[in-house]
Amino acid sequence: MIKRIFPIFIIFFVWLIFSKPFFLENKIPYPTSYQLNSLSLWNNNESYLGPIKNPAMPDVVTQIMPWRHLTIESWKNLTIPLWNPYSFSGTPHLANYQSAAFSITNLFFFIFNFNNAWGLAVLIQPLLAGIFMFIFARSLKISVTGSLVASISFMFSGFIATWMSWPTLSLAISFLPLALFSIEKYFELKKPLFLLILFISIPLSFFSGHFQTSLYLLIFTVLFLFFKLIETKNVNAFMHSFIFVILGILSSSIQLIPSIELYQNASRSLLFQKINAIP
Repeated sequence: MIKRIFPIFIIFFVWLIFSKPFFLENKIPYPTSYQLNSLSLWNNNESYLGPIKNPAMPDVVTQIMPWRHLTIESWKNLTIPLWNPYSFSGTPHLANYQSAAFSITNLFFFIFNFNNAWGLAVLIQPLLAGIFMFIFARSLKISVTGSLVASISFMFSGFIATWMSWPTLSLAISFLPLALFSIEKYFELKKPLFLLILFISIPLSFFSGHFQTSLYLLIFTVLFLFFKLIETKNVNAFMHSFIFVILGILSSSIQLIPSIELYQNASRSLLFQKINAIP
């Protein structure tokens, strides 16, 4: 038993080393430097000027964190976070996909104070990615060493490292190896438990707060399903898995339907419609 879970301890230990500033130095993974050198009035002070390595980072300051704070306060007040009264004259909030109103990491904010919960929501992403990639690699009969290499490579890959400050994108892709693991094991063992894991992995990604990334996960999951069908010729396993993928999408509708409606009625979408209508 110890031998089987020891690799997970290694992944966890690597993650703890990476997370040392949060756990031991009381630092929060939040881009305060961008708040100073990107926003007025602070950026008018020369002492606050600095290099902008990622020009998208201020979005965390101006959008992602305020939206998450509004989401959590609404849930704590037993109110569905449908509306954001602080942007313009008010804007849809739950339908704003990146508000992540149903993200699994929102649970942290009911247990810890906001700053610590934010830190955990950010840092949990590479840990989940690493663990899920390890179990998927092992399901492919890759050696423990090879699976650890795959795990650590994925949890600190360019995509996850670049977008980690947003507790949305990296979380959305972290569930990809979990979905692939469930398909691989169901085709091998035919146990309903793995269909349940597949079903859960879809909304966990779509609720994470970044539609495009979750769409990539869905496309790759379906392609992997077709690969397993070609490889094994097991039509029953394919159909069962495909049905649970569809059920996973349907269970995500509470987020998808409002967001799609908002996108269709957004000023940018209406502008494109008018431009396309010009002869």
